[in-house]
Amino acid sequence: MKYSDDIFRLVKTMSKQEKSYFKKLASAFTEEESNNYLKLFDEVVAQASKGDEYDEETIKKQNYSGKFMKNLSYHKNYLYNTILTAMALYHKDNKDMITLRNLITQSEILFDKLLFDQSAKVLKRAKKMAIEKESFVYLCDILARERIIDKYILSATEFSIESKASFQKQYEALDKIRNYFDYCSLHDTYGLLLRVRGTGFARSKEEFSELDKFFENDLLKNEQNAKTFHSKTTLYNIKINQCMLRNDFQNAYIYLKKIIKLWEEDLNKANGRFDNYIHALNNMLTCLIRIEKYDGWDETETKMKFIVKKFPAQITEKNRLFIFYSMAVLKMSKHMETLNLDGLAAHEKEVEKEISKFESKITIQQRIILYFFLGMSGFIRGEFEKCIFWYNKIIHGEKTDMSQIINAIRELCICFAIMNSDIMIHWNTL
Repeated sequence: MKYSDDIFRLVKTMSKQEKSYFKKLASAFTEEESNNYLKLFDEVVAQASKGDEYDEETIKKQNYSGKFMKNLSYHKNYLYNTILTAMALYHKDNKDMITLRNLITQSEILFDKLLFDQSAKVLKRAKKMAIEKESFVYLCDILARERIIDKYILSATEFSIESKASFQKQYEALDKIRNYFDYCSLHDTYGLLLRVRGTGFARSKEEFSELDKFFENDLLKNEQNAKTFHSKTTLYNIKINQCMLRNDFQNAYIYLKKIIKLWEEDLNKANGRFDNYIHALNNMLTCLIRIEKYDGWDETETKMKFIVKKFPAQITEKNRLFIFYSMAVLKMSKHMETLNLDGLAAHEKEVEKEISKFESKITIQQRIILYFFLGMSGFIRGEFEKCIFWYNKIIHGEKTDMSQIINAIRELCICFAIMNSDIMIHWNTL
């Protein structure tokens, strides 16, 4: 059942365009094979659109030609890998790493056919892209491949000069890779320091003292030590987390402006990494609520909501889910904080209109938090039936165990900490 489950879960994540592209690719098989694979694919698509469970018996009842059913396990395996191949081809021009890998593969094929000049041209394109995208791991590989080609097309003197220059570029790339890895390691270490506390907020002087020692690292003291674009964004993320830990949202706001500016100066580097940009916008909206600086809200909200329209091919389903969830909760928080009941009611209607698209896909913890805010919205506006409806979904939610509820409550506490602490006073005046 492994490939059955894998196909089912994979198909559930596919967009309409991806499914259409796969069917075009499947049509390239012989007619009999094409019909069988398309029937199998269409049935899995139908099941995925109706629910969350794969039904093997329904699959077996379909009318397949030839001996297809006798080798169903093999065909499911083949279908799964064909879908992945189609997905890679579909995204080949939208995902930087896929494009780079394809160029390197093309160059290798040309090299094996002794077409050294053509292989070198393709590698030149790959090298330009690797430099632009700061893909230094791929750059090292490309430089090594170029040297192999140079052995065949350059004289001994020319090769000696080019080889030295090539190794120097590799050493420089390795230095930047090491610099980025150092910041990634610091980011993960800091995240672990927070995780072991079970909360995003330090609660004692001892905890603050331990965390302060972490920031004595030279890489965190001087921004100039961050040698690449992605090293800088990682550094800023660490600083933002530090500020939020201390409830220092004024300084968090400063670093958020820096990181968003850095991304927007070169969104070309965000291709395939939009998660980081989207999370920066999310943190900015959180920060604006906390410091009650709403003059920048509309601009940031617009960037968050319309990024899907600006980059439809690069935005993942994960990104779409996060944007929906983030905007649903944060905008309700904003309207509650400012006591904008009309805005709260209007936004609640927007969320209710869209929730069916995402409700089953976001995590249980996120659903609990979303239901909680929707229930709170009903309570604040005096629509108690709605309040009871959403809270009943928390209490009677399917597949929810105590640990998930506890995790959701923990995240709710963080949400409350983001909101102004005197909101309870406002509720009492309504």
